Amino acid sequence: SPLEKLDVVDTSGVALRLQGASSDRSKWRVRVTDDGSNGLFQIDDFSGGSYTNNVTITHSGNVGIGTSDPAQKLDVAGNVNLSSGAPILYFNETDASTNNKTWAVTVNNEELRWTARNDAGGGGGNYFALTRSAQQVSTFEGRISSNTWFIIDNPNQNVGIGTSSPGNKLSVAGGDISLISGLNATDAGRSIKFFGAGVDDTSNNFAEIKGGLGSNSTPQLGYLSFKTSGTEQMRINDSGRLLLETSSVLTTKNNTGTSVETKFNVAAEGGVSAGAIYRNARSNNSVYPLVVFDKQRGSISAPSAVINNDYLGALTFTGYDGATQQPGAAIAAQVDGTPGANDMPSRLVFSTTADGESSPTERMRIDSSGTLLAGTQTASGSISAPNHLGTDISASVQVNSSGDNSPSISLNHARGNNLGSPYFAFNKASGDFTTPTIVGSASDIGSLVFNGFDGTNYIRAAQITTEVEGTPGTNDMPGRITFSTTADGASNPTGRMTIRSSGAIDTLTSAGSALQVRNTTTAAGNAILGCVKGATNLGNGTQVFVVRGDGDCENTNNSYGALSDVKLKENIADASPQWDDIKSLQVRKYNFKPETGHDTHTQLGLIAQEVELVSPGLVSESPDRDEEGNDLGTVTKSVNYSVLYMKAVKALQEAMERIEVLEQRLSDAGL
Repeated sequence: SPLEKLDVVDTSGVALRLQGASSDRSKWRVRVTDDGSNGLFQIDDFSGGSYTNNVTITHSGNVGIGTSDPAQKLDVAGNVNLSSGAPILYFNETDASTNNKTWAVTVNNEELRWTARNDAGGGGGNYFALTRSAQQVSTFEGRISSNTWFIIDNPNQNVGIGTSSPGNKLSVAGGDISLISGLNATDAGRSIKFFGAGVDDTSNNFAEIKGGLGSNSTPQLGYLSFKTSGTEQMRINDSGRLLLETSSVLTTKNNTGTSVETKFNVAAEGGVSAGAIYRNARSNNSVYPLVVFDKQRGSISAPSAVINNDYLGALTFTGYDGATQQPGAAIAAQVDGTPGANDMPSRLVFSTTADGESSPTERMRIDSSGTLLAGTQTASGSISAPNHLGTDISASVQVNSSGDNSPSISLNHARGNNLGSPYFAFNKASGDFTTPTIVGSASDIGSLVFNGFDGTNYIRAAQITTEVEGTPGTNDMPGRITFSTTADGASNPTGRMTIRSSGAIDTLTSAGSALQVRNTTTAAGNAILGCVKGATNLGNGTQVFVVRGDGDCENTNNSYGALSDVKLKENIADASPQWDDIKSLQVRKYNFKPETGHDTHTQLGLIAQEVELVSPGLVSESPDRDEEGNDLGTVTKSVNYSVLYMKAVKALQEAMERIEVLEQRLSDAGL
């Protein structure tokens, strides 16, 4: 009873045998059999005297090639070759929504692609691809719309994410890398580790970058640490502080002595470079090392202008006192005035901490005008005082003090030879610094001015001024120095002495001696004042006049004179008789009292008070003054011996006339 057009039933399982040529290679059979659990449809070939199964289709729909017991819908024991122009291998899955989910494996020229598709045929633009070159795997890529987002570069052994041409072992472009840690304080965090010797074990871990949770295990609060040689070298903690060679935030004090936690900590032990920071820039252009302190009021997103006295930045130097860090010195920058658009007046303040103190005190500042203020009272600002012309100015450099130590400047130099020495230089030019021009005659070169406070203002008491004297030229700068003092009751100084370019000295006084030469010698023969001729420097020449320690005067030719030209004189008349005056003078022997300081040897001379009784015009007197020039209310009398000598000459002439008369009388008497 056949059920089909051709219905073959054979209980032995052999249904059909096909043979071509007489050789065994052309024998095939198609049969239906039962392995006891499944009905099988098999195709066998004859080889080696027996049949071998090549294709099996089970009752459950599994197909086996090269296996008689296929466990999958297609079970192939051996190789599968898809050799069409662009062969495709599909993998389909049907979900509850009845949509077919299809994966397609295709070969496209030199690429093997894995593509996700749906039953509508879309999704073909996103795929993974293996490419080959010269019979070797070249790359493994992930592509979106034909653009590579992931690649493994096999020949160069590089991996790229977001780039199709990675130049390093891992190149990432256009995105972030996330290392996800646990949410508890015991979690060790996540690290990027660097290994040497080609082995990724602990002994070869020479560097590490690690991210971990902060102190309170809050996910948003973490730290980032950097290790080298197994030791942490740098950390950015959960409050944004940068810590070098320490994991702890340093609490210290700022330039005003206030405790602060620093944003940047450097902690190091041992060696001359412990804690050192070095900034270097090498370039043939204007690039240079730079550290910038930026200050603003308000917030970073909405800044506002700083105001007078705001700190712009500070460098503070602290030392450990056994318990805490204490400030020892500070350099601070502050606003010095009212800022405006493109206008930021400022000052630099230098402070040190005195012995026994806990906070720095300002010692020096450079204000916005460029004035340098040094000493203990710089915070009060610069002092306005008159210059050598009497104009009130604030000096470019001021040294102030209100303590027991007077303000002073010391220039010190030490060297094993005679080269170099400390000096002050006053340099003056006309024009400006970039294009200086020659100074003119009488131009001021420099001055030292000494001012005193009169209760209201600073007033000049004395000054030393240098001026050009004459016409300057190349390698020719004639100059003079003038010393000036302010007289009692006056408000401005008067020139008292000038040393001219020729070396000549001019003096001016309104009282007392114009020149006092003081000498510590007590020996009568020692010179206290001398005049030298023929000198070419301060150490040579021939002495022609000398005043000795006892007041004796000597010169080389015993010549003394006075101006006597008739063109200089008027009211010329004969002198009155001097006989009686000379006759009445009492020539005495005396010596000076020891307390006068004069030599006490016996001398011949006159007593001024006795001379006054005879000829008052021969006596002059001068007020007695102390060492500071103050009038003591007494006077000292002197005798004008030079006039006395002329009176003696006149008296001698009178005596000669009397002698001549007597001689004539004797001659007339025949005696």
